[in-house]
Parts: sequence; structure tokens; C-alpha cells
Amino acid sequence: MGGGSMGLATLLLFPLLFLGVDGSRLQVLTAPVSQALLGTSARLQCWFDVGGPVALSSLWVTWCLEAQRIASYNPGGGQARPGASLAETVLESGDASLVLAGVTLADEGLYTCVVGYGAEKQQGNTSLRVLAAPRVSVAQRIGSAETALECHIRGFYPAAVDVAWLRDGQLLDSSGRTTPQQSPDGTYNLSLSYAFAPSADSMGGIFSCRVRHQALGEALQVELPLPVTGTGENEVVFGAALGVVAAVGPTAAVLLYGWRKRREGHWDLSGTNVPGTRLEAGSDAQRSPEATPDCEAGGDGKMGTKPATGSIRETK
Repeated sequence: MGGGSMGLATLLLFPLLFLGVDGSRLQVLTAPVSQALLGTSARLQCWFDVGGPVALSSLWVTWCLEAQRIASYNPGGGQARPGASLAETVLESGDASLVLAGVTLADEGLYTCVVGYGAEKQQGNTSLRVLAAPRVSVAQRIGSAETALECHIRGFYPAAVDVAWLRDGQLLDSSGRTTPQQSPDGTYNLSLSYAFAPSADSMGGIFSCRVRHQALGEALQVELPLPVTGTGENEVVFGAALGVVAAVGPTAAVLLYGWRKRREGHWDLSGTNVPGTRLEAGSDAQRSPEATPDCEAGGDGKMGTKPATGSIRETK
């Protein structure tokens, strides 16, 4: 684009909304939707064309989130809410894009880019979707009658998520899925469990929890290998270990017995076997021409402050 004018070839490069009216030199283009991961920077695209070189003395720009002003520029200067910026250095080239640093879920919503030039004013809308990738951890709980595998998925947004237990790559009929619970920061948590009675056939396989979510480029899979257990092998291994430490003395044998009991659960000082959970593995995905054009829909024109992270309402 040369001299502030956007050619046809440039327009075809962007999936943008081209907004203007017949007979108007001023035209505004915005990207329909932008996405950003929680905590990263987001750039909301807004381009404008005045039909020639841009005179900054005739230009006004305002960005609004619904009815709240986020950033603005006028010939006297500019102002922006903390975390938001509107680069004046690129306005002459027709770029009025807004940059948001460290986005939170409160930044999600419908934005309006309002551009005024001379006696004209045009605007375009763009939506920001904020995504949070899930953190996944798996655990094994061993009981006297059954073994339970637990998959904990935390910190994801939006709430839609697909979770499944697999054994050696084959889908298992899991049960015990909880309803996604929203945390104070607006992200969601849930758990999925798979319970089975230990047997020679069920043990020794590679179990894994597979998570699919909008914030992930591909499915996230965390493995939980289960050792082969049971009366036969378990007793053979334990007996061999006792034979090795027999020469060391009875104290070592007692310690080894305590170690074995802890493998079956938690062993308190009274000698009572208390079932417990042992964490095995985890993973992070991660990671107006005469005054500044104002916000529509009854906006009061005041510069907004960034909402507290906890006041979140998920948009559908």
C-alpha cells in the first residue's frame, strides 16, 4: 500500500470486512474474528483508506469494547486503557489496529473500530476470542477391590472439552466424569475417572488420558504405565528383595515391608493401611469530525479500566 492508499491486491490478502458508503472516500476494514491465548498479546486489525495520503490533523480513531472506550487518537494526542495501545506511527499508512497486552478473559467480546476523517465517520466490528489451554495430570488410586485412574484437566477456556481414557490406544468406556467447574479466574476444571478390578489382563498396559480442546493445536495425551502386579509376581519380587536384605538385619526388612505397604496405599504409624492417591504424570499445553468519534450504544465516552479477572461471563 503506497501513500496511505490500499490497492486491490492488498485487500485480497486479508479476510476483512470492507465497510463504507457510496460517495464516501473513507472506508474501514476489520478482521471479523481474532483469537489469542490467555496471557499473550492480541492484535485487533483495523485498516482505513481515505482515498489518498492521510493528514493526521484531520484524523480521529476510537476503539470500543461494547460501549466502553478502550483507546483513542485525535490531533491533540491519544490515550488508552492500561494494557491497550494504538500505534500513532502507523496511522499515516492507514493502520489503526489495536494491541492488547496480557489478555484476560475479561478482554473477550465485540470491539468496534471507529474512524473519523474530515466530515466523515465510518466504523467496523471485530470479535476477540480468548482461549486457555488445559493443564493435564493423571493419578492412580489403588484399593483392595479395584484400581481407579484419574485424569484432572485444569485451567481451560472455553468450557467445551473432549476427554477420554485409552488403553494401548484403544478407547475405554470411562465413567465418573465431573461437570466443568468454573474457577474464580474464569477458567474451567474437570476430572474423568476409570475404575477396574485388577487382573493379569488389565495390568501391564499403557493407559493414557487424551484431551482435545479448542486452544490445543492437536490432542494432548498423558500416559500412565501400570506395572504388572498380582499375587504371583508381586510376591516373587518382594521375596527376592527380602532375601537380599536378610544379611543386613531385621531393621532393613521392616523398612522394606513399610515400603511395600506404602505402594498399596498410605501406611500410618498405627500400621493401618489407608488408601491414597499417587501422582504419576502431568503435562502443560502449553502454556465525530469535530470531536473524537465515540463509542456507540450509549457509551459515555470515558476511558475504561480493565475489569477484574474474576468478573467473567463466557460468551457463546
